[in-house]
Amino acid sequence: MALLREQRGPRAHAQLIGGEVTLLDPDDHAAALQIMRAHGREPMSMSHGDFDYGYLERLVLGPDRRRRLRRVSFAAHFDSLMFDRRGIPRPPDEASLNPYRQNFAQMFTRLRSEHRVRFFLAHSMTVTPANLGQVAAVVRDCRDMGMGCSRFSLRPSSATTVAGMSPTGT
Repeated sequence: MALLREQRGPRAHAQLIGGEVTLLDPDDHAAALQIMRAHGREPMSMSHGDFDYGYLERLVLGPDRRRRLRRVSFAAHFDSLMFDRRGIPRPPDEASLNPYRQNFAQMFTRLRSEHRVRFFLAHSMTVTPANLGQVAAVVRDCRDMGMGCSRFSLRPSSATTVAGMSPTGT
């Protein structure tokens, strides 16, 4: 964090990435976010969205059940190419994930209602030739169904080229 501050300035965004950030104990996750904030970063936790409200609540509330985080930012990665989600067999298409996208967003709405915690949500997905034709519908559905995502990250698969983009996104 000190190096980021030195190289990039006193204020910036930063991502907390670790395969699946919610595999961290909620107290450890909260401590990492607090350290990032103390160093002038606005942290965003990167997740597959495969966690429940209890985890989210334990993240923002300390052991004394008092709010320790006033704001959280999460980017959830949802796409039909993923395996091993709890309770989700490999979906046949992107639209099949909409109930899970909605559930993810509703957890944060509930968090704001119950604990006055503000949030910022982003949606990330891998794009391949298999789901390229469904991307516009995902963005439209997230907007029209009130899924709370303010930003979308569409990432080409490293194994393919999508819509003229190289695997590095250039």
